[in-house]
Amino acid sequence: LSRFALTCCSKTYSSFGRPVARGLPASGALSCTWYSTDASTSQPDLNDGARTITVDRTNLPGFSRNSQFNTSQPSISTSTSEMIAYLQNSIRYRDGPMSVAEFMKEVLTHPTLGYYMKKDVFGAKGDFTTSPEISQLFGEMVGIWTLCIWHQLGCPARLNVVEVGPGRGTLMADLLRSTRSFEPFRAALSVSLLEVSPALRKIQYEKLHCIPDPNDGPSHTHDSTPSPSPPSPPRYENGIPILDTQRLVGGDLDIPRNVYGASVEMKEYAAAAEAQEGEHVLQSGVSQLSDVPVKWCRNLSEVPQVPMVIIAHELFDALPVHQFQKTDRGWCERLLYTTATDPTNPSPSSDATSADSQSTSSPNEAPSECLQFVLSAAPTLASKMMVDRRLKDVPEADQADLEVVEVCPQAQALAQDMAQLVSDQSGAALFVDYGHDVPVGHTLQAIRDHKFVDLLDDPGSADLSTYVDFGALRQAVEAVLSESVDVHGTVSQSHFLHSLGIQARLEQLVEMASDDQAEGLVSGYNMIVNDDGASGMGQKFRVMAVTSKGLGPIVGFESPSSETE
Repeated sequence: LSRFALTCCSKTYSSFGRPVARGLPASGALSCTWYSTDASTSQPDLNDGARTITVDRTNLPGFSRNSQFNTSQPSISTSTSEMIAYLQNSIRYRDGPMSVAEFMKEVLTHPTLGYYMKKDVFGAKGDFTTSPEISQLFGEMVGIWTLCIWHQLGCPARLNVVEVGPGRGTLMADLLRSTRSFEPFRAALSVSLLEVSPALRKIQYEKLHCIPDPNDGPSHTHDSTPSPSPPSPPRYENGIPILDTQRLVGGDLDIPRNVYGASVEMKEYAAAAEAQEGEHVLQSGVSQLSDVPVKWCRNLSEVPQVPMVIIAHELFDALPVHQFQKTDRGWCERLLYTTATDPTNPSPSSDATSADSQSTSSPNEAPSECLQFVLSAAPTLASKMMVDRRLKDVPEADQADLEVVEVCPQAQALAQDMAQLVSDQSGAALFVDYGHDVPVGHTLQAIRDHKFVDLLDDPGSADLSTYVDFGALRQAVEAVLSESVDVHGTVSQSHFLHSLGIQARLEQLVEMASDDQAEGLVSGYNMIVNDDGASGMGQKFRVMAVTSKGLGPIVGFESPSSETE
């Protein structure tokens, strides 16, 4: 649900056009006309040959993909579910295929059937876990980085820390707890959380130990929202806050945790919160972790216009991407379409795997309808607009073996919006996600119960994500703001955290911890800085920063040659 906040953080991007069916030729290719949805166009020009493409569903080429990605290639789904029926009806209504970006958007954020709208997706009880949920050290290091940026800005009297997609609020809670002893910084601080879910707002309210803001009216909070007990007094050593023992042993605000950050009661808590959302939606509070005001926002335009640090952790990977396949016809777009399945020959695609091609129909049943990924038989408008623009700054050596390109316009626009705020108000934006600096091919993957599954295996029940193209984010920001901001990185997460002193902090905490606590601390540390090739979080996750122009060297982003991972 937290990632759903991203849909309200940037401009709205509609599809490039709507296909209108013109019949199914005997060859098996669907001829479609794509036309502009501009209001000035009274009706599509069905005779405009330049806008006519065909969708070839007879042979979808396989994707060349890096070995670190899921290697199962989905091509067809004959299972039934509400989401599959919805997708089939959507395609039928438009009389033509939908893009991969539209597929991702529907599967993840449909108001009732979408993945983020139905379950607690975090931790061991969910489908994935994140660095802040694994170790308190991650949020503490981000807190140190934020404090360093504040110093480089000249210690302004006000600093707003903005987190886009804050999840349970774990990262922000660790940031506030670990920096509360630095009084001038704490006094300048305010927090903005971009979250559209009323249920998650209540969870974040509890996680941050919030109480109603006395400066706001009673309508800003739900009357029945309980005021959490004040957090235990902080413990310090040489002015530095030390071990959060309550959290390490579990049971933070009656939400038990394990090494993966699992929330045993989160689903029930969220359901109860959703039942109350029609009355009032939390908008503000004061965190008792550090006596800092907290404001909930729906989009970046609601963020206070003061110097700021924006945090986007595992945000961009869930934004919808368009996929394009290199063919002898040019860059063709991958699309989702429905096709009739013959029960005696359930696979209409030559590359469908046996697992993907199983039909639930008996040989005596009539052909059934299924979902299948197809390729346009010619470049679409999207491919013409996006592929060349993305590849123009990519070295030829990196393009040579590139068979698939993924482009995410919404991620690029959101990065521009964040950079614009940094330019206008001064400050920095921090992006942390798994990804690469150049396109690497097909990375779209579905994850359920911490395992890879096929994209069309019960869509809506698994998380969809891609590796973030950080080079595209840099390209988008520098295209419009190169004179007013600097882009730093990427560097590996391991390098970033070690530069901020995570190892020294671990040693300090271990000295004061019990044996069981020390084991948990070391285990969490190892998970988030693991450099075990491309599979380790320390290397797989990359970090990028956008700062005000001329802010100087930024801690955590030293020259790669000085990395000591």
